Amino acid sequence: MQISVKTTALAILASLGITACGSSGGGGGASTPANNAEQTKQIEALKKQVELEQQAARSAQNNANQATQQAKVSEQAKLQAEANLAKAQKAVDKAAQDLATAQQAVKDAQAATAAEQAKAQKAAQDLAAAQQAVKDAEAATVAEQAKAQKAADKAAQDLAAAQQAVKDAQAATVAERAKAQKAADKAAQDLATAQQAVRDAEAATTAEQDRARQAAEQAARELAAAQQAVKDAQAATVAEQAKAQQAAEQAAQELATAQQAVRDAEAAASAEQAKAQQAAEQAAQELAAAQNQIANLEAELAPIRAEAERKRLAAEEEQRKWAFLTQDGAWRHLNKDYNTLMSSSGHSFSFDSSGKAAKWVLPQGVDFNSAAIDDNLKSQPVYATETTLREEKQHQIATARFINQQYSTYLNWERNTSVINTDDAYLYPGYVALPTTSNSEYIKNATKATYQGKALKRNDFGNQPVSLGDFSLAVDFENANVKGSISNLDGYIYTLEQGNIALDNDKVIFSGSYKSSYEYGESGSYRGVFAGPNAEEVVGKAGYNISFGGKRQ
Repeated sequence: MQISVKTTALAILASLGITACGSSGGGGGASTPANNAEQTKQIEALKKQVELEQQAARSAQNNANQATQQAKVSEQAKLQAEANLAKAQKAVDKAAQDLATAQQAVKDAQAATAAEQAKAQKAAQDLAAAQQAVKDAEAATVAEQAKAQKAADKAAQDLAAAQQAVKDAQAATVAERAKAQKAADKAAQDLATAQQAVRDAEAATTAEQDRARQAAEQAARELAAAQQAVKDAQAATVAEQAKAQQAAEQAAQELATAQQAVRDAEAAASAEQAKAQQAAEQAAQELAAAQNQIANLEAELAPIRAEAERKRLAAEEEQRKWAFLTQDGAWRHLNKDYNTLMSSSGHSFSFDSSGKAAKWVLPQGVDFNSAAIDDNLKSQPVYATETTLREEKQHQIATARFINQQYSTYLNWERNTSVINTDDAYLYPGYVALPTTSNSEYIKNATKATYQGKALKRNDFGNQPVSLGDFSLAVDFENANVKGSISNLDGYIYTLEQGNIALDNDKVIFSGSYKSSYEYGESGSYRGVFAGPNAEEVVGKAGYNISFGGKRQ
């Protein structure tokens, strides 16, 4: 429990008064005035001592308050320094942003045309200088930040010392109060002891006052040093801010120069691009006009070229045909072999050695070259010579009925029954042809084809003409087979069942079996040959009395 100085003084006075009363009962009356005067002096001295202690305590408290106020000022200075540092950092960040913008502008300028790259290079150099200035500003700012931080740390240390001094002074004051209380208590018991306590209190109070004064002075000095450090830090910060501001302004100017260079480069590039675009459009227009003119010429020349090509191909084809046709001018006739007329399919006409015409002579073969090449059925008489004792008689023994195709002829016979009968001569259907060979390009590449033409049937009974029907043949060159039909022939249909394609002495032939719709089920075999350089035709025979031929459709 703390006792105020005033309370202590009252306690001492009361103690002195009690002591004085006690002592008057044991002594004479002469000593009383002397004792009272001495006590009065002691009391006055004690009062002065108490007042001095009170004054010292007030002084220490004032010093402590001043130290606290100075510490607050130091703290405010520290905060202001930190705010100034933040502003400097913000300026640095703004310069960094401007630098990033300048870098982007340089990147954009680098994308410009080659002609403007030199200007962009100059802008890049200016940008590098700006970057160096920003780096220098940042380095200076960092150094000043370190200085300001150090000063702030020193101010904080000084503030802590001042606060400790205040605490020490307060502690010392409390201790002195306790001693004064103890001295007052002791004085109440014994005046002599009180006097000694007063002297001890005076000595202790003086020492404590010196220590408090020294602590206050030290705190004042440290506070002044802290204030000076804060001022120095503020001055350094202001200087660095000025440098940073100058560097930022320089960077901004250089950035503006770089941006202007970029704009100039972009403008020049745009102008060059516009010129190039105009030149390209002009070239494109000229190219389009030239292409259009070429296209028109090509369109005009296309039918002329096509017609020329058609004529060339037709001439080549005609040349091939004539070359093929003229390889043997005697091929389109039946050769005479003694008394036999031979076709490509074998015997076609011969006399029976036991008949009445056995000694008759065929003067020549049968030539079909004089007849036209078309689909019409034609006739040519065949004669034989009979030699008697008196004369040579010439008899028309038969008529050859035939159809001439470009590369083949197929025929049949009408017997002159008024001269010979079935026992006197053998008549067989036949054909002659320029056969297709294995080296035909068409045969090598063809897939499927259809041939259509006529069929000729010989009638052995009576003097009836050759019957005429329709012939059709479907050919699969890839699988080397054929099949077809003969229709409208005396009211019957002959079905040519699937047969095979083969080579016979390098000639392309085909063969198979047939059946008819005749009520007695007539059947037999058929065979034929492809004719022409590109298998343009087929000719053949079926059984012993039918010949046929057709053209590729």
